[in-house]
Amino acid sequence: MTLLSGKFLAMLIGLLTSLLTARILGAEQYGVVAFILAYPYLIKNIAEVKSGDITIRYFVKFLKEEEFAKFGSTIKWGYLIDIVGAMLALILLALAFGVGLVDLSAREYEYYAMLFSTSIIPLSSCKTSRALLIALEEFRAISILNFLEKLVVFCCVIPPLLAGWGVRGYILSFSFSNVLICILYLLAAVQCAYKYPVKIMEANFSELNFIKSELMQLFGWNYLIVSIKGLVLQLPVIFLGEYGKVAEAGYFRLAMTFMGLAEIVENALASVVYPKVSQFWGQRSWKALSTAMRNWTLRDGTGFSFLVLIGTFLLPFFVKIFYGTEFEPMIFGAQILLAGVIVKVVFFWTVPFFYSLGFLKELFVYFLAYGLLLLLTGGYVVDRFGYLGLCLLYTLLRSLYAIAMVIGAFRRIKGLKRAL
Repeated sequence: MTLLSGKFLAMLIGLLTSLLTARILGAEQYGVVAFILAYPYLIKNIAEVKSGDITIRYFVKFLKEEEFAKFGSTIKWGYLIDIVGAMLALILLALAFGVGLVDLSAREYEYYAMLFSTSIIPLSSCKTSRALLIALEEFRAISILNFLEKLVVFCCVIPPLLAGWGVRGYILSFSFSNVLICILYLLAAVQCAYKYPVKIMEANFSELNFIKSELMQLFGWNYLIVSIKGLVLQLPVIFLGEYGKVAEAGYFRLAMTFMGLAEIVENALASVVYPKVSQFWGQRSWKALSTAMRNWTLRDGTGFSFLVLIGTFLLPFFVKIFYGTEFEPMIFGAQILLAGVIVKVVFFWTVPFFYSLGFLKELFVYFLAYGLLLLLTGGYVVDRFGYLGLCLLYTLLRSLYAIAMVIGAFRRIKGLKRAL
């Protein structure tokens, strides 16, 4: 509950930041911001790997076995992968603008996009920092960092907006906040790691030779998964922006903000079970894992999904009171997106399951089907049905993807139990 309470406080600050940003900028300018950030986020996800989901299983394994040299090498490996991936993302975006592959309709917007992409390089290291804290079960530290992360963004972003700096002020201050957040996570992770006899800077990658091929295979599949995930997250805003529906792009970004707030419940629960699933994997306790999966679904997932359901019904009142009539057209679409989150919360353990047990190839297939269907149908739906049609499509595909993962997970665990 400590982690969830920290997530909740962070949610409130994030919601306040979103509220003030939208009210100050207005629907049109808020849509411009969403459109500017969509391409950097897209290329960032294509260029980098989600290292935390890979390294966490080895953090847990090496800590349990007291293999501190290998533990330190894995930490160093994770940070290196994070930084290299983010730098590659920046290069790809610069090339995309240079050859005209991406056109944000104004050169000034492209400069803003490049500036924001530069700040992603240090921010990328937070993935390994967070994975390390989860493996160490430092949930109190994670809770505090979740709160501080949103507080830093609020303190950096809101003053320039109140000063009338508009879109430029938002991008500049948001980029600066990314650097500060990186420093906070890095300091916390290193301090917690050094409670153990580990020397990160002196760690040698040769300690990982025995699992190098496995690591590279996992990172390879993870790269494909994260690339498609980035596509799925940013395509809706890009579709709306490219079809000239900039205000609706702002609606979708704001609706995604509410969806992200609801997903805090899912992410907090997933963070708690990650080490547990990794322990089951290390001990080959498949029957115990199968029982835990059912308990997590029926007890935790179902119970916490009601929190999201309550929020879905309260959303119209909240938006009308705090955002005003300008954002009323956003409400129903946001409720549709939240319906998809409810399904995901019930089965919050699925992603930790596939990552911890190394079934990334199968997870990639689910993501690929999800991403391709959105890519092939999204443009048509936006052109014909606009924002609401896109929200309905997005939720339908997310729900099918979640259900497919559940079926696949229980099929996998059944096979593992038979092999005992």
